[in-house]
Amino acid sequence: MASVIERPVSDPKGIRESEEILMQTLDDLLERYLNLLDRYQSLQQAFSGQLSAGFLELAKANFLNPNRTRYGQDFYDERMQATTQIDIASLDPVFSINASAVPPVEEEKSRDEPTSLPDSSSSDGPHESEKMTNDARKLHDPLKWFGVLVPPSLRSSQANFKGAVMDAMPALVNVDTEMKQVEIEIRRARKKLGKLRVKPKFPTRMSDTHSKALSNIPDLASYEELYKHLHSHPELSVQEHETSATVAKHLRSFNAYEVQTDIGGTGLVGVLKNGPGKTVLLRADMDALPVEEQTGFEYSSKVTVLDKSDGITKPVMHACAHDMHMTCLLAAAELLAKAKDQWKGTLIVLFQPNEERGGGAKAMVDDGLYDKVPVPDYVLGQHVMALRAGTVGAKIGTIMASSNRFKITLFGRGGHGSMPHLTIDPAVLAANVVIRLQNIVSREVDPSDMAVVTVASLQAGQTENIIADKATLKVDVRTINPRTLERVLEAIRRIVKAECDASDSPKEPIIEELVTFPPTINDENPTKTVTAAFQDHFGSSCEPDTDRSNASEDVTILATCRDRPCMYWFIGGADHRMWDEAVKNGTLHKSIPVNHSPFFAPVIQPTMRTGVEALSLAALTLLQ
Repeated sequence: MASVIERPVSDPKGIRESEEILMQTLDDLLERYLNLLDRYQSLQQAFSGQLSAGFLELAKANFLNPNRTRYGQDFYDERMQATTQIDIASLDPVFSINASAVPPVEEEKSRDEPTSLPDSSSSDGPHESEKMTNDARKLHDPLKWFGVLVPPSLRSSQANFKGAVMDAMPALVNVDTEMKQVEIEIRRARKKLGKLRVKPKFPTRMSDTHSKALSNIPDLASYEELYKHLHSHPELSVQEHETSATVAKHLRSFNAYEVQTDIGGTGLVGVLKNGPGKTVLLRADMDALPVEEQTGFEYSSKVTVLDKSDGITKPVMHACAHDMHMTCLLAAAELLAKAKDQWKGTLIVLFQPNEERGGGAKAMVDDGLYDKVPVPDYVLGQHVMALRAGTVGAKIGTIMASSNRFKITLFGRGGHGSMPHLTIDPAVLAANVVIRLQNIVSREVDPSDMAVVTVASLQAGQTENIIADKATLKVDVRTINPRTLERVLEAIRRIVKAECDASDSPKEPIIEELVTFPPTINDENPTKTVTAAFQDHFGSSCEPDTDRSNASEDVTILATCRDRPCMYWFIGGADHRMWDEAVKNGTLHKSIPVNHSPFFAPVIQPTMRTGVEALSLAALTLLQ
């Protein structure tokens, strides 16, 4: 690994000029492509007209050929087809018969007047007809048969048709070839523009130093076992006691980090000071979800626990890959501890509780996190997503949406199931609310903007013959624009009140905010710098402008509470064979389980190695 990829400091003016040149090049290429497309469509239309005219001329000449009637239509048409085929597979149409090599035969008196069959009353007519037919049937050689049965007028029509095809086809092929070449040039220009835009403001390099540091990656076999243990022993939000203890024990085993536990509940941190320099915080989340696992793995979760938030016993699963996040961060912490001679500064590894309910990061901050550890210069993190395993995706700006979650209580008047006329049914009221809420995104949000309104829970009553006196809805709203969020929330309040009035609800509805996630926004400077390092290391497996996710995270609170920059990226976890097959069949939306699905679990490798290398490389890049 002796090669060094330099990324020198670039003059901002020079960068802007290069961008302008590339943008102009792209504009010129796109204009050229559109002109070629117009020309191709024009040629295609003309070619279709020539084909139609040629076929009509052939059909007319064929129909007027007297031999068609004389020797029987089926026999004649079969022979004509055998001797006038075009080789469609090649770009150069070729007829199977060379008409010029066939000796001409005398044409009938008038090709406009079909020759009738011989009169059957004639004594020698049938014998002559039978003789000609037998002679024709003996001519198995198509070339000889063509000369015997096809008059010159028909051969002329065929020659004209062949000429029309051969004149038009090369032009179409040439334009198509040129269009493909322009497409390649457009892709190359866009790739150059993308690389130019991710250049950092200060030099970075995938140097021998980083390569040497990454060579300290620990034996991942033991971490695979740790991952399986964490996966099979999940814990719900704010109940991650055993998980926190397992992580703390492993972190202390490195004999390198100052470990502090019980921050904001079950949260913990490890601090490794390594001389003067920047401070980088790497974060992973620890909590699991109330989902019954259906992956079928040997290490699948069979856990059920009492959810202290509502007193209900639930199955529990790591259905959002937090087990993989913890494992990758522990392995990266070991790697960076072993590679202390390759970086300077302070490293903080933070394991956060209660991410799924949006309270963990805030709880740790409110519990004096930054009184216990240094305030970081950068906050970094990653998330496993339903992408091809081994890939990394980053993005400047908003990479994940905000989330606002509510509990809505609707009131009715309960009674006997057989007497609905004496009640106000909150189930029907709730159903009407759910239906009306679906119109917010489709009819009140700008189509060029983004919003999601999901009613994920509706509860009313306990049994089938009692109409309840209230119903509860749990609603999740996702947006990226604060003004859009306010408009959506106003619409929810308006719809809920109106439906309650329409149902003559005896009490005003109650709308309670349960959870708030801010949008996850990647700051430009660290994102450019780290993304450049990712591209150097992961090559084409790194997407520098990945698609935004409408999922949400609270990681940015760890940065924005102290006005510090943040960067968050995605790593893929989908099995290569399954992913490639789904892409081939166009079934990605059906075949690849997504986060929070009972079937979601990343393939262990190369997901783990990618996650360990990404965390380590990001820290090394910023701790130069």
